[in-house]
Amino acid sequence: MLRLDRPLVFFDLETTGLDVTRDRVVQIAMIKYHPDGHREEKMMLIHPGIPIPPEATAVHRISNEDVRDAPSFEKSAVAILSFFQGCDVAGYNIAKFDVPLLTAEFQRSGHVFPDPDTKMADAYQIFIKKEKRDLAAAYAFYCSRKLENAHNAEADVRATLEVFMEQLERYQDLGQTLADIQRFSEPPNALDPAGKLQKNEKGDVVFTFGKNRGKRVVDCLDYARWMLGADFSTETKDILRKIITDTE
Repeated sequence: MLRLDRPLVFFDLETTGLDVTRDRVVQIAMIKYHPDGHREEKMMLIHPGIPIPPEATAVHRISNEDVRDAPSFEKSAVAILSFFQGCDVAGYNIAKFDVPLLTAEFQRSGHVFPDPDTKMADAYQIFIKKEKRDLAAAYAFYCSRKLENAHNAEADVRATLEVFMEQLERYQDLGQTLADIQRFSEPPNALDPAGKLQKNEKGDVVFTFGKNRGKRVVDCLDYARWMLGADFSTETKDILRKIITDTE
């Protein structure tokens, strides 16, 4: 049984995109779970102040027409902040996306979020830490057998082959050619085989990892230059060199 010292607000955002500094909220849904178990719910559509890209609408089905008469975030900030007042927060993958994006929205509106003493629970982080995603876990899931002698190259490669064949059998939508499977398994909009760079909804090249995850390469050229001297693939570095050269 969950024991709470103060209410816990579960929240989720729908946005114009995945850039936590540039994109905007178009919908926020919140459920306040009180220590005694009762709940309060609040949902708001927000006019983002910028057009909602068709790619984003295709995901969350919120169009520019839907938010035409909705208030801006600035006008909604006080009401949203009051719902969070005195509460801790929770959600799914909020640490990497929802909290940073909401923090940026509040900053633009002249407010501070979250409070320094706010505790945060992220169901996604619990999921990936509790449900292993290593080869042994995949072998048990797909092949219903325990992987003996894990981390021995021969055992691992044999297990990988078995897992792969079971995946093809289980997921008919993967396709039948390697090109089909590559398209399915590579990161969305990936530009390099390592998946360190990809294009966002606006067509900008962004980082997919680390402290600059989701940020445009052109806005982080010093970091891009550092990557050129670090242990990254040749393909990744070639893309970075071209961006750096074209920008300077």
